Amino acid sequence: MELYQTCIDQIDALLKTVHPRELEVLNASWKEADRNQIIFQEDTAYELGGGNHPSVSLITYAGASDISEDQVFLAGPDLSELHSDCSYARITMIGLKEEQCGEGQTLYQNLRKIDYSRYRINPQGFMMQISARKQREQVRISRQALHEGLQFAPIGKMFLDAYHQVPCVASVRMVFITDPSFDYSSLQKTATQADGITRALDHLTGTMPTDCSSCGLQKICGEVQEMIRRDF
Repeated sequence: MELYQTCIDQIDALLKTVHPRELEVLNASWKEADRNQIIFQEDTAYELGGGNHPSVSLITYAGASDISEDQVFLAGPDLSELHSDCSYARITMIGLKEEQCGEGQTLYQNLRKIDYSRYRINPQGFMMQISARKQREQVRISRQALHEGLQFAPIGKMFLDAYHQVPCVASVRMVFITDPSFDYSSLQKTATQADGITRALDHLTGTMPTDCSSCGLQKICGEVQEMIRRDF
């Protein structure tokens, strides 16, 4: 699965500037909230990606041999160390069982199922506001959850468990970022590029006719088409 390799290379280069540390998630756990969880402003400690701060959510895919094991990393302060709104990013790199992913529309549908896994989790005191179109994932943190010891490790474990509900997921590498010095703007460009690759797969293999001459994905579709030929 080489389709996203350029994006992964860009992510790796950006992460070298902030030196993420690995979190221990094996025995981490947290409570699941009601699906209709709402954290009101008066109950909020702060927001990740709140106010005018950047917020980026990015997902890429690779072969199982490239993402060899489940890991969760953090660059910047943990939740208990934050006291006000801050910049935020969550990067997810999925190692795929490529033989189970299929090709064409089957591949595209499996990638979307994996991405939509984030909607399955609802940690108590961790309310996500997701804009898939803008690759944003703003989070509201409750005062009560912080008082009870909420950290990124159990949140990461919940995400890992959700992604593994999709059969073709072999492994997951996740990175939370709250470091104010991180280049969120460059990561946003990579997130847009990665999402464009996934959408190009749908355009190239879908059943609906597309007017390529007027489509904004024309350039990336050509690149993806060439990578598909190499992959398959």
